[in-house]
Amino acid sequence: MATWTNPKNDYKAEDQVTPSIFNILAENERYLNEIKIALSQVQDGAVTSTQSGTRENIASGDTLKVAFGKLRKWFADFGTLAFKSIVDKDDIAANSITQGKIDSHAVNYGKIATGAVRTDKLQDLAVTTIKIADGAVTTEKLAAGAVTDEKVTSVGVGKITGLAAVATSGDYYDLKNTPSFNPGLTLDRTTFSFEKQYNIPGTGIYLCFLKVTNSSGNTSVACLGTMSNSTYAKSGSYSGISTVDLDGVKNVQIYCEAVTTTANKYHLRVSSSATTFPSSNYSGSCTTELIMYKLGGYSAIW
Repeated sequence: MATWTNPKNDYKAEDQVTPSIFNILAENERYLNEIKIALSQVQDGAVTSTQSGTRENIASGDTLKVAFGKLRKWFADFGTLAFKSIVDKDDIAANSITQGKIDSHAVNYGKIATGAVRTDKLQDLAVTTIKIADGAVTTEKLAAGAVTDEKVTSVGVGKITGLAAVATSGDYYDLKNTPSFNPGLTLDRTTFSFEKQYNIPGTGIYLCFLKVTNSSGNTSVACLGTMSNSTYAKSGSYSGISTVDLDGVKNVQIYCEAVTTTANKYHLRVSSSATTFPSSNYSGSCTTELIMYKLGGYSAIW
């Protein structure tokens, strides 16, 4: 075949036609018929290809057959979500998106549109404390009224700042401005014998007990209530009345006699029976002691 030359279109009338031109035209016609692809052949031609076994990118030098085979693989692997303009919660399989599949800091506050996350879009227990970073939820990020009593079942004290110490300890001593008092109250205890003069105790209010020990060594105690002692009580002061086994069941009472302006004497008044009033000083066989606890420094008299 003759060497291909592009057809000329600038022939002039004086150009001569030589026999060799006919051979050239014949060769050119055969070349065009065998090699040239018509536009209609490109537009309407069928593409024959085999789908690729794996997803691969189209590379330089790939034939049309190979390139279309690769494209077929990509389209075959596309799921339904690839062709949706809006993805709904129901389109996503349960538990398909987990914390481990989301890169750290991939979703931040600035990437979430206002109102995009609603209660009805979250699966039960989808958001737990371990999925929320410390400090991620602040007052500014919560809509007004977003947190209600019904939505809060339990809040650990470790997640609440600004609480006073007493709120977590429940200890009375964590309170401020508490009144001063001594919970382990200790009273001064003094023991006296009857019919003896004492310059002590001084003026005050006392809680009185009578201790009685009989000839067999058995001891009993009677509480006679309070007595207001004072050297200013000219006729003395008296305790309450109680009942004790004192050579038989008797009613007893303490009488504090003001002997001088600085001294008192204590008398044990006893009744004649269990039904009479204590009226005389005791002089029986039992050993008796007066035990008093001082409640305060003031008496009812002074």
